[in-house]
Order: sequence, then C-alpha cells, then structure tokens
Amino acid sequence: MTTKLYQQNIYDVLGVGYDATQKEINDAYNRMIKQFDSSTENFSSAMQISLEKRISLVQEAYDTLSNDKKRSAYNQSIKYQENILAPNSVQAAGHQMKLSLDKNRQSDQKSTRMNVYRDYYGFSEKPFDLTPDPKYLYLSPKHKEVLAHLVYGLQENNGFLKIIGEVGTGKTMICRSFLRELRADFSIAYVFNPAINELELLQTINSELGLMSETDSKKKLV
Repeated sequence: MTTKLYQQNIYDVLGVGYDATQKEINDAYNRMIKQFDSSTENFSSAMQISLEKRISLVQEAYDTLSNDKKRSAYNQSIKYQENILAPNSVQAAGHQMKLSLDKNRQSDQKSTRMNVYRDYYGFSEKPFDLTPDPKYLYLSPKHKEVLAHLVYGLQENNGFLKIIGEVGTGKTMICRSFLRELRADFSIAYVFNPAINELELLQTINSELGLMSETDSKKKLV
C-alpha cells in the first residue's frame, strides 16, 4: 500500500514538535482518533474512503514516531533534504520563494517528500508499511501457537479472540496471514477506528458486512 505519509511532515500530521515525548505523541494520537466520526455508514462511498485514508495516515505517522528506528530514519531523511535543498541561506530563500509561487499557482498540488527508503537507501519497496505483507511472515514457535489458536477458535466458534503483544511483534501480520488463507465463503469486517463504543462497533461491523446498520437498537443490529 502506498500512502501519502512522506508527502507531508508526519510531525505535522499528529500536531507535535520534533522533540515530542512518547506521551505527547500518544496523547496527540488519541485526540485525533477520537475526532474521527465512526458512523461511516451514513457517508457516501467517496467520503468513507477519504476518512479511511485520514485514519491510515494518522496511524502510520503514529507507528513511525513510536518506533525509535523508524523515527530516527525519518529524522535523517529530513536532515538529508535540508542539506540538499538549503545548503546556504540564499538557496534557502530561493527555495522558499519557489514553493510559495508554486503553491499560489497550483494550490491543489502538494510538494512530494522524499521516500526515505526508496529514494535515499535505494530499496525496491518500503520495509515498513501500514498493511503488513504476509509474504514476509516468519513463523516462530510463538507465532505458530497464536496462529493455531486462531484456527482452532474459528473451527470451534469460540467468539472473540484477543491477541496481545509488544509493538512490532507481528500481531497484525498473523491476522492478515490468517485471513488470507480463509475460504472465499467467509465474510470479513475491518474496524479501522478503535475509539468507538459498543453500539458503534456493531454499526461498523454491520456496515462492513452490508447489513442493516442505520439504527440505534442493539437488538436489531445483532
């Protein structure tokens, strides 16, 4: 998945400074998530896609700034661009003027931020992406155990299953791999906004599955 993460400053996405602490980043992320309207079933398809892109952008910005290695690599890319674009004050002023003129002429176009992995390091693809790619899944003994629990839980109709673990341990990767292996007759609902109540959760699930969702009755939703 290609996002617009590097087309705008991810610190600006979350509204935090370059020296923001993890707590400040967490607080900013939580505030932004709560601002998103979770009742997407009332929106048109175009508006719902736009909302999902906004949520994805905020999520990827949060994931990057919450990981020391990713944040360090991103900060290096910013410094690299500053060295190229503004080696002295004259060039800096000229570059700033050009950006202002371009913005006035083409207000609907955004300046493209260098992709630190592809453009700077020469990678063929981003090593860290919003959507994990199951082709990179390595099943350690613990991962195999979790995957087995998912399969068993589905076979036995055990209801909700919860996977917990530290950031970057492969929770989402396992789920994506598990869902990819399901037969075509399974229906899958993705809930992108975690900051919702139980009624909104039912509405979102029904909307994803194409069921009736425009009601406040939990009984009808279930």
